[in-house]
Amino acid sequence: MTNPKISVIIPVYNAEKYLKQCLDSLLCQTLDSIEIICINDGSSDNSINILKQYKEQYDNITVLDQKHSNAGVARNKGIAAAKGEYLAFLDADDYYPNHNSLKTLYYNAIYSNSNICGGNIVYCYNRLNNEEISCLHKFETNEELLFSNFQWDYEFYRYIFKRSFIVDNELFFPNYLFFEDPPFLLNAMVLSISFFSVKDVVYCYRIKRNHFDFWKTNKITDLTRGLLYCLKISIENDLKELQQLYFNRINGEYRYAFISGLRRDDKEIIPHLIEIDSIFYSKFNYKGFYEKIQLDIKCKKHERNKINNVFGHCRINKIKNSIKHNGLFYTFNRILFHLNIYKDNDPERTYSVNHD
Repeated sequence: MTNPKISVIIPVYNAEKYLKQCLDSLLCQTLDSIEIICINDGSSDNSINILKQYKEQYDNITVLDQKHSNAGVARNKGIAAAKGEYLAFLDADDYYPNHNSLKTLYYNAIYSNSNICGGNIVYCYNRLNNEEISCLHKFETNEELLFSNFQWDYEFYRYIFKRSFIVDNELFFPNYLFFEDPPFLLNAMVLSISFFSVKDVVYCYRIKRNHFDFWKTNKITDLTRGLLYCLKISIENDLKELQQLYFNRINGEYRYAFISGLRRDDKEIIPHLIEIDSIFYSKFNYKGFYEKIQLDIKCKKHERNKINNVFGHCRINKIKNSIKHNGLFYTFNRILFHLNIYKDNDPERTYSVNHD
């Protein structure tokens, strides 16, 4: 396809369950001249066959192949192959919630002559059909916004990006297994200074449940690198809201990941955590972040021993069975009950806990 308006880049890895819905939502877009670039990231399921079937039916679909790397590498491959005036990024298990998503973004980008144009996003759970929930960081009007007045680095897929702006400035995704999106979006926003916001909903993100082994060592290492990188960019550009955001994420949302990595003796994250610690002290007067994490590990080890005494050698299977049959909330409260942290006054549940 020559001179497409938008090139949509889709990394695909074992996405057979949702891939057809994703592609169908793209193919029914009312914007004409859309280039679709699918990068098969070494899928072991039926994803590649689905891609081949769609490629045979639609001449605007290109399928690229690579050994399993990660989504960032796949997206960079798509950027290099793209010919569109603008770039859009769509994950293979997400979809466009209405037929005008790309048309709305494209014509608002052209109208405003913007490097970056974005709309609102909604979330749905991982089933094919489920009630959608709205995003927290909404755009209320169609207007040009300074990134310094927005300061949010998630949800890069709600935007389209002028391809010449991305390529000329070499704005590519870092080779991370996790947290590769925020560095890309943050760099683009800082360089662009402003973007155009659209109040329409243009993207639906499917909330996936993480597996128990989600925080593998290599993902924790890349998360630590990514957070440190973004923290430094926010400081260099005096983005104080983002600095506070990273402070909160590191101390809250991702704290367990650091604890898990240190517990597994992942020495690669230690220098990054120490550097984060020094930044926290200089910027927030918050000292001892690294030491507090180590203390958490010791405390969690103590609590884990208490759980061992409660559940015995079969504790893992009992926890899994309880989650399967009773749900996560009940199981969590059951563990807290045994640890004497939570008191349950319901006689029926108390009997169940004591006689399970």
